[in-house]
Amino acid sequence: MSPEAQQRRNISGVNDLTSMEICAKVGIKKGTNGYADSNRLLAALGPSNKDFVPAGQAPVVHTPAGAPPTPQASAQPAAAGVVPSWANR
Repeated sequence: MSPEAQQRRNISGVNDLTSMEICAKVGIKKGTNGYADSNRLLAALGPSNKDFVPAGQAPVVHTPAGAPPTPQASAQPAAAGVVPSWANR
């Protein structure tokens, strides 16, 4: 809650977020009126949150009970320091 932290939370637009990393909880919003389901940002997570994933660590994929495992859920975490190909775009 320091003045510096408060100032860093003020942005003038989405371009201020370019190249920044965040840890967020994402959900799925069910589509309506013929629109497909879409991702929905539920919350930004800070270091004090139990679900927070520090930069450079592979996230844990949560699979609903009874759901078949997805390729992501069974994949091994990325080695530390390795940048995935999609991050270089």
